[in-house]
Amino acid sequence: MKNKDFLNIIVSLRVLYNRYQSNVTEEKLLVVKGFLTLLKKEGILELSKHNAPYLDSKEALDICIRSCENEDLKNLYFDYIRSICSAIRIKYFNELFKIYLNISDKFIKDNAQEFFDYQIRSEFSTNPKISTYSMQPEELTTILNSFCDTKNINSYYNPFAGLASLALKLPEHINYFGEENNENTWILGKLRMLAYNCPSNFDYQLVNSIEKWTFHTGVKFDFISFNPPFNIKLSKSYLPILNEVRFGYLGNANSLIIHETFKLLKPDGIMSFVCPSGFLFGSGSQDKALKEYLTKNGYIKKIIALPERILSFTALSVNIVVLANTQRINPQLEFIDATELVDKQYSKLHTIKLNETLELISSKESEFKRLVTIEEIISNDYNLSVNRYVYDDLGISVEDEENLVQFKNLVQPIARRKVTISSGKLVRTKDLSEDSITLTKNFEDVSVSELKAFTNKLERNTLLLATTWKSLKPTLFEGDSDNIYYDYNSIFACTIDENKVDKEYFVLELSKDYVQKQLDQRRIGSVQSRITRKDLLHIKIIVPSLEVQKKRKYIYQESVINEHQTKVKELMLDYGIDLADENSFLRHKIAGTLKNLRGSFSKLKQIIEEQVVSELPDLYSYKANPKLDSNFLDYLKRIERDLNSIHKSVKAVGVELNLLDIKLEPINFIKFVSDYAEEIKNRNSNRFEIKIDIDEELLKEHRIKEVIVQGDKDFLHQAFNNIIENAERHAFSEDNQINNRIELDLLYDFEDLKVQLDFTNTGKPMPEKAYEVFMRKGRSTGENAGDGVGGWFLNEVMQKHNGYIDITDETGGDGMKGDFATTIELTFPIEIKV
Repeated sequence: MKNKDFLNIIVSLRVLYNRYQSNVTEEKLLVVKGFLTLLKKEGILELSKHNAPYLDSKEALDICIRSCENEDLKNLYFDYIRSICSAIRIKYFNELFKIYLNISDKFIKDNAQEFFDYQIRSEFSTNPKISTYSMQPEELTTILNSFCDTKNINSYYNPFAGLASLALKLPEHINYFGEENNENTWILGKLRMLAYNCPSNFDYQLVNSIEKWTFHTGVKFDFISFNPPFNIKLSKSYLPILNEVRFGYLGNANSLIIHETFKLLKPDGIMSFVCPSGFLFGSGSQDKALKEYLTKNGYIKKIIALPERILSFTALSVNIVVLANTQRINPQLEFIDATELVDKQYSKLHTIKLNETLELISSKESEFKRLVTIEEIISNDYNLSVNRYVYDDLGISVEDEENLVQFKNLVQPIARRKVTISSGKLVRTKDLSEDSITLTKNFEDVSVSELKAFTNKLERNTLLLATTWKSLKPTLFEGDSDNIYYDYNSIFACTIDENKVDKEYFVLELSKDYVQKQLDQRRIGSVQSRITRKDLLHIKIIVPSLEVQKKRKYIYQESVINEHQTKVKELMLDYGIDLADENSFLRHKIAGTLKNLRGSFSKLKQIIEEQVVSELPDLYSYKANPKLDSNFLDYLKRIERDLNSIHKSVKAVGVELNLLDIKLEPINFIKFVSDYAEEIKNRNSNRFEIKIDIDEELLKEHRIKEVIVQGDKDFLHQAFNNIIENAERHAFSEDNQINNRIELDLLYDFEDLKVQLDFTNTGKPMPEKAYEVFMRKGRSTGENAGDGVGGWFLNEVMQKHNGYIDITDETGGDGMKGDFATTIELTFPIEIKV
């Protein structure tokens, strides 16, 4: 679709937006754009060309609609859209009207549907706060509807219909009933259905689905499908509904939605819906009761785990659940793991591999799917997470399989004891070991803090394991345990039975792949994954004889050391480190004294010029030896010349000296980045527009109050400035400043506790050969080349902050669509406050 006509339209709309700034919200403006697109498609907009020339665009539009024969369009306009048009400033509306009026008939004939959808996607990508307009991925729509036997059904129910994605490609004979309670979304959905030529018998209503269910109409459907709002809280006005139904509670509507829609299914009817992972593994009484009801009656046919980041409004992993209103005897549930069938589209959004996913769902056998009995579901306490039942082979030998021993038979958990003091050293998961070398810690460096109800006393010679996030971070505590405590909610503490297992072997074994696979199988949670103490105690460890354990321990430790030595050598080569770099301390010492030396020379020269020469007029002509040509003045000039030369050389590494002064402290990173963006916006010298997206909806969804980075504000500020200045110097054009743009995006990984800050700019992409040059100290390129320390400085700052830097060419195969050129990606470890 991205031909010349398309690009001209997009540029015109962007120029209009930047030049005049609409006085109505982006949501309402998007409704008007969608409406004008549909009028152009239907040929109705052309009628305005025949109206009297003295009419403005709003009057002309009124006349067009009054003469329109399409009652749906007419009703939408006079009931909803006309009031929005009236509120738009006449100058802006006239220009907007003109853009759509001038779209070529051929373009709109060939591309009406794609252009309609593009405007919604584009608006969402530039205004992420408009979460109600997030377009359901076409791949997800296709999968949900793949369970619908369109040849043999008559009625299709779609609550929470959003932009009516599920209706767009259904055959005409089906009676579609859709519901949406957000007015702007509903209007866009109605317009979209008209753009896709949905038949007139498709009924799409502006209604609250949950409230409607309280009125029992007796109508039931052959097929039901929906993508509901996740984990929504219900207001107290829903209490009468909840008192009448068996499942559901105010804190979370998931079980209520699933059960109430299932009740509307005809006998032998099928229901497919998107479901958050939290419902599948949740142990809340109503959720668990519903899962038991659906499982024991054989209503659940399939549960399909999908890749994460496929929905633009959430990073949560999601699933498709397929139910059949047919009670089965001795049924089996089919679990399908499609989480790896994904293409990375750009940094925020992933795309499902549709064909591969459909093939996996329809295949009879696969390593990524499994039939499970009700008995096994019951033994897992109705946990319906796909990873619980579909998992990799442990990849160990037959001999090692025979030596597998459950964790609970090797350790003794530390009992919970009431804390009687108010403060002490509190060990958290971040204080545990990060590698396979530092096995033992004494926690002397842990600071004293307030002790709350979740703390427990730390005992000597204890093994500590993190029960949240992905890694156990196994750590042996040895030392003085006085006044040291640990977070009982996120750390499991136990003593090791050393008659059965060597403690160092045990700790090393806990980091092996076969243990990690068992952990991944049993972990629950999508934002902050965790493993329960019960599940942890069921993990199996290879425990051969003590003699073999010690032998394997030494072999493993030697391999770890060799691996780290190899990595160090590779890093030295990557960064061009030689013996001179290894002696950087000498450079620090030289640079540290050079400043004093140049200052002393300057003062000495001043004394000679102002005080000594007046007493000794021939001083400058003095010689060390009458036979030499050089005199006192010559020596002074040479000293000054050489000092300046040394200063120039050392200046290139001066930044390295400053890096020694980095002092890390907790920073509210979201506020810091927001304040920085605001500061840049208020500069008078900008040749670019700057935008920021902190993904507020995701933060609200997970109830995260603060994202904390241990950092140095001054150095981070310098690093950010470096990126901005590099974009100004190299990427942006002086001639086309209207399209110069820098976007700051915060991308969160709450599972691995990381945040990625993207600086994305438009303009000219960074040349391929410039990537390596950018990261090397002393190297520079381009017609506006700098001092050659910019990229190197960024890399050093990120390393000091325990993070890293990446660069993405957005114009390449892995880049995002649009006018973006280059993204600098800064990734930091984080802590979160909820």
